[in-house]
Amino acid sequence: MKKIFSVFLLLILTVVLFACGDSTTSITTVGTTIGTTVGSTTATTTQPRNNIQLTYASWGNATVEEKMIEAFEAKYPYIDVIIDRTITGTGRQFTESLVAAAQAGTVPDVFVIDNVPIAIKNKLALDIAPYWNADADTDKVFDNIASTGVYGDVRYAAPSYQFVRGVLLNKTILEDAGLSAPYIDWTYDEMIELARDFSNPSEYKFGFNGGLNFDATIPSLDDASLGYHTWDGEKFNYANPLWIKGFNLNRQLVQEGVVEAMTGEEKEAVFGSADAWPFVEGHALMSINGSWDVPYVVEQFKTAGYDLAFYPYPAGSAGQRIPVVLDYMVVSKQTSYPEDAYELLKWMSFGEEGWKARIEILEELGEPVTAFPVGDYPEVWEDLRVLAEDIEGMPDNIDLLLLGLGVPDTDKWLPGYNEFFDTWLASTENPYAGLWDGMTPEAIAPIYQEHMTRLINEAYTNLGLSK
Repeated sequence: MKKIFSVFLLLILTVVLFACGDSTTSITTVGTTIGTTVGSTTATTTQPRNNIQLTYASWGNATVEEKMIEAFEAKYPYIDVIIDRTITGTGRQFTESLVAAAQAGTVPDVFVIDNVPIAIKNKLALDIAPYWNADADTDKVFDNIASTGVYGDVRYAAPSYQFVRGVLLNKTILEDAGLSAPYIDWTYDEMIELARDFSNPSEYKFGFNGGLNFDATIPSLDDASLGYHTWDGEKFNYANPLWIKGFNLNRQLVQEGVVEAMTGEEKEAVFGSADAWPFVEGHALMSINGSWDVPYVVEQFKTAGYDLAFYPYPAGSAGQRIPVVLDYMVVSKQTSYPEDAYELLKWMSFGEEGWKARIEILEELGEPVTAFPVGDYPEVWEDLRVLAEDIEGMPDNIDLLLLGLGVPDTDKWLPGYNEFFDTWLASTENPYAGLWDGMTPEAIAPIYQEHMTRLINEAYTNLGLSK
């Protein structure tokens, strides 16, 4: 009834304005467009409805973003969107550039962010809870993802895309070694056994390329109540035996020579370059990678004569629960058009209609699938599955994500998380800095627990946030 009334009221206002013949009359709108209601929140504007200008900044694919904006403007012809290209870089560099721009007095109406607490600290983020909570489309966002970026009753960011972590497996060298390919629904015990079977450190043959990060992922594979790095929705649980198990596996597999850790001198001797990548040289069987890189790595390996598959992350006793990395988008606190800015954010991030437009654009441009929706949109997911079929294993990852089996990370939205991992662990304030390698995980766990909890509580307090 609220939506019907809102649209009816907007139609009445439209008729009144038309009768008056004055398109610049100050009006109050409920919702942002005819046929679309963002709830009962109202906004007053003295600008004509065909003369709204919004700015947008992102580190995404520029060509795709431009076409997404064109499609948005076609749907909302009264909105002109300017892409702000003065905010440069990606990830943390982009966020730093954004903060510098804000200090100079210019903030885009809508922007992506590498760290939501930084946006809060610098007073860049608008509370979009009134729009999100009244938007029926947000009910389709997966619950464990929708709960991020929220602080008490305040929502300072919307989850935009999820990127999946999986396992790139070099099928060519697997077959050359006389080993059988695993099933898609493999377990992490089977993955580790396969890595050990392939490894021969004396010949610089390794089961894994680079870090494993099992302490962050194994707890959620064996206990469905735990998330990334043992996060349970309220706190981390480092003393949990599953975290200790993952930590020990990280160390053990490095010590066994199953994980590639060649020095520059060794690479120079074996491959002729200190900067060589043993994985692309065919000396590592598997690499845990993110979907943002996968299509490009697969193409690189084809050039090198290798066939890769992107296996879903293996299962534990709780089944196949897929680690995912989330990106976030923010409406500026300084925007003059919060409702319209929310519509732009929605279109460029989590919205189903925007995703349908994005898929058409990806197909038109021949761009690969690297990111996925954060909501339950069966038609969109099926189209993405078809679009991703040229990479073996990617459709299987999509099937698991569609079931809501993604386990989101916490580093971009949880206050205090980065202060712990990026600052405190290596700081002079930390009496354990430099000693971790000589300590058991049983000894490390309570230290992590104490200081992570302290830094999270301090960050919430300093930012004036509620849990």
